[in-house]
Amino acid sequence: MDIEKDAEGRDAIEAGFVPEKRIAFQRDAGVAVEIIYTSAMLAQLRSPDAEVLQAAAMVYNDWLHEFCSYDSRRLVPIAVVPMHDTAWAVSELDRNLARGFRGAMINLGAPVGRPAYRDSIYDSFWARAAEAETPITLLSGSGGFDDPFHFATDAERAEGPGVLLSGYNEIMVVLANDFIFGGILDRFAALKLVCSEF
Repeated sequence: MDIEKDAEGRDAIEAGFVPEKRIAFQRDAGVAVEIIYTSAMLAQLRSPDAEVLQAAAMVYNDWLHEFCSYDSRRLVPIAVVPMHDTAWAVSELDRNLARGFRGAMINLGAPVGRPAYRDSIYDSFWARAAEAETPITLLSGSGGFDDPFHFATDAERAEGPGVLLSGYNEIMVVLANDFIFGGILDRFAALKLVCSEF
């Protein structure tokens, strides 16, 4: 690949936040289009501080909109929408759909202290996503388990394999308890789900 390197040789890092570098990286790699998900917001989705998390998500979504606007044919944005407050989540979904976002990533499971997703308090969000025909992504690392790839100490790393497996299995519980047997997919048959990185 002919991507220009900085003083430390960080092509891929700059391609994560400089759109010109991202497009050059795509062209050199033979990639025509990318769906852009967050990495930075994954761990934050576990935060119980809804107000700070919502503000962070809005800032991230604004940045992503600007980043992907450089070439909207090649860079497809997926919003981050924390589910601590359903009315806010619907509003943030609408705000980003109006700007051309093609979906939203939500917390893998209901945020700590909130009812499970099968509870009717979330129905306005599922209804809006179904009506807009926009996929909702449940992504590994955004649920109740820490990301073991960021463990720093030997003691943490020793627990890493089990944490990783628990995180991968978390989606099965959410899908079974909430979306399937909890009736979400019965009530909102047009709802599109993406289960990512499991």
